[in-house]
Amino acid sequence: SPAPASMGAAESRAQPHGGLTEREKHWAYAQEAEQIASSNIPNRAATKEDAKEDKAPIKLTQLGPHDAEYYLPSPFCFQQIVPPPACKGFQRYKHTPEYSGKGKVLVACTSSYNLPLQDGVSFYTGNHTTELLVPMMALADAGFTFVVATVDGNPVCVEDWTWPLAGEYESDIRGLYQANKQLFDTPRKTSEVDIDADEIIAILGPGGHGAMIQAHKDPALGALLRKAHEKELPTIVLCHGTAILAAAALGGDFPYKGYKCLCFFDAVDEPLAQQIGYLPARMTRLPQKSLIELGMEVLNTKGDEAWDDVHVDRELITGTSQQSAQKLGELAVKILMEKHVPGSVREAREVEKQEKHGPCK
Repeated sequence: SPAPASMGAAESRAQPHGGLTEREKHWAYAQEAEQIASSNIPNRAATKEDAKEDKAPIKLTQLGPHDAEYYLPSPFCFQQIVPPPACKGFQRYKHTPEYSGKGKVLVACTSSYNLPLQDGVSFYTGNHTTELLVPMMALADAGFTFVVATVDGNPVCVEDWTWPLAGEYESDIRGLYQANKQLFDTPRKTSEVDIDADEIIAILGPGGHGAMIQAHKDPALGALLRKAHEKELPTIVLCHGTAILAAAALGGDFPYKGYKCLCFFDAVDEPLAQQIGYLPARMTRLPQKSLIELGMEVLNTKGDEAWDDVHVDRELITGTSQQSAQKLGELAVKILMEKHVPGSVREAREVEKQEKHGPCK
């Protein structure tokens, strides 16, 4: 298979391990992960009946002796917990008129797919494709454009095995990914983004467990969040992406103390995720706990609340999980259009049914 187009010069010069650069290994892991997901979701020919009760996390082939031990969710999870579609009710809209201003939406992403867990193992993750691209689709269809940023300026790591979990809208989000591939492959560093100079009018923080890797340690992201709060810019986060708000406590007063929010369930991440084989071990930090300790009021701590909820508190727009992605995108667009294009009319677009594409890299 070809190396990913996102491989930069610095990565190409990187010291190889076992004959592969880090980016080449990521490409190999990505292909294997997506193939495993495709073969384990319901209604695929390769799915075995007895796999429905297999709760053992799936280990990826270790490509180098010093590589982490990467795991994916169990066959049981692919079939019973996260089967397609990841988000129900996917719908695209036409807006008349669209937004035509110079403002951009900052998309804060991860550049790492390695979430170290307890017991010395890792979860192979990144930004969930539905949580990243369904809200972006809603914004793009309304005329908004993007600045994409990671902490180090390295390419965005999407959670590759979540592509086939999109189901009927997979072609739509793959198309948006390809249309913005340069932004994902060569993102800005968060330290190089300026809310005013870059004319940022909103921030989007997608989830996936990848949102738990770097963001909470990024003071530059924290400064951007505090500035967005100061300017009352819509800040749109969902699932584990809500946890990136913790960065705002780095280098300044935490601006979201007392805010109400939704975030992925700690009660699912621990201990349920280990019991059903979604995660091979416990996490080193939990999203809801990290926000509660900073003074936020998390609304869904019991773990039995709806997975598709959304909530607005002042400029903060939050969603519970990947199932919230459509609602979150629609709500964010509504708020932004009322502010920037009052009177715009929305009508549903027909969703085209297309054949599944190959690996998106």
